[in-house]
Amino acid sequence: MTDPDPGPGRLVRDRVPVLMEESGRRARLRRLSPEQRRHALFDKLHEEADELAAARGREVIVELADLLEVIRALAVAEGLDWPDVEAAARQKSRERGAYDEGWFMPQE
Repeated sequence: MTDPDPGPGRLVRDRVPVLMEESGRRARLRRLSPEQRRHALFDKLHEEADELAAARGREVIVELADLLEVIRALAVAEGLDWPDVEAAARQKSRERGAYDEGWFMPQE
């Protein structure tokens, strides 16, 4: 079994290898196993969430888009269809609500 930790480095978007080649740049890239991809996606999820937390103004929409792309990739990695994920989110929101009103429960 492959170690799920892909090691040092970072997951890049699918078109990055092509874009780098077209611009004449070279980088050492490799494809990850499904387990390593899943691990790298969770690392990327944390990275993008940190970037979103630091974003201001128009940067927020770009960082939200990056975060959404990582979440979609995680759904694919788990073998889920995106419409099913959206339906589950709508169902949960109907049953328990969303996070729009800002309710907070302090720890006791």
